[in-house]
Amino acid sequence: MGLRGFLGAMPALLAEKMYAEFDHAMRGPLNVILGEIELVLSDADIPAEEHGRSVERAIGAIRQTEQMLVEWRGAAGGPPR
Repeated sequence: MGLRGFLGAMPALLAEKMYAEFDHAMRGPLNVILGEIELVLSDADIPAEEHGRSVERAIGAIRQTEQMLVEWRGAAGGPPR
């Protein structure tokens, strides 16, 4: 691939790299949310204190995800919310 071809492919390569980074970054908080919800729903005998900690961790992960989406939107040149 010559320089012209490489430069022409740059937007697609950058988009693919950004998508891969976004995908990787989102997996952490989404796994926390899923894990905490599964924990709370899997055992009716979970103490209220542990239930509360799980809810707080899930809420924290949701807020982290929301912030990542705001940052992603800004990096992608999308409109702010």
